[in-house]
Amino acid sequence: MELARQMTLLDYALFQKIRPSEYNNVAWTKKNKEILSPNLLRFIRRFNDVSIWVQNTILSGKSAKKRAALVDNFAKAAVAFRKLNNFNGVMQIVSAMEGAAVHRLQKTFERVRPKSRTKYAELLELMSSSGSYKFYREVRHTHIVGWGAASAQLRLRALLGLGRRSRQRLRPLCPTWACTSPIS
Repeated sequence: MELARQMTLLDYALFQKIRPSEYNNVAWTKKNKEILSPNLLRFIRRFNDVSIWVQNTILSGKSAKKRAALVDNFAKAAVAFRKLNNFNGVMQIVSAMEGAAVHRLQKTFERVRPKSRTKYAELLELMSSSGSYKFYREVRHTHIVGWGAASAQLRLRALLGLGRRSRQRLRPLCPTWACTSPIS
C-alpha cells in the first residue's frame, strides 16, 4: 500500500501542473508540443516509464516462481491504487501486465495466487477499453467528482476525439469542493 501511496503522490505532483490549455486542440500532438503541452507530456512520459519499469521488474525474475511473486506484488499495488482512486496507477500496471513481454508468461501467471488473479481480472475489466471504457466511466461518475483522479491516458483518448470534431476551447472542470459557496 505504501508503494501505491508514494507513487500516487508523485503522479499528483505532475498532474496538478497540467494546465487546461494543454488539452486544447490536441496540443500534445502538434509539432511544437513541447511548448504547448510540456506538463502533459511529462505526465505521459511518467506513465510510460512506470509501465516499462513494471515490465522490466517482472521480467528480471529468474524463475517462473520469482516472476509470479513479482506479478502478485504488482497486482496488490494495482488494488491499492484502486483503493486510492488513482486510476492512472491502475492503468500503468494493467498496461505493463498486458504488454506482450509479460502477458505471454503463461507459466508465471499459473503460479500467481488465485486471489491476486481474481483481483487483477476485476481491475482488467474495469480498465477495459470496451464500450469506450464503460466500466471505468461508471465507477468514476459514481464515486469521483471531476476528472482529478482519472487516468490521463483515458482523458487524452476522449479529448483526441473531441479535438477532431470540435475546435471549441475546453474549460477547466471545477471540483465540487472548490465550486460550492462557503457556508455562512
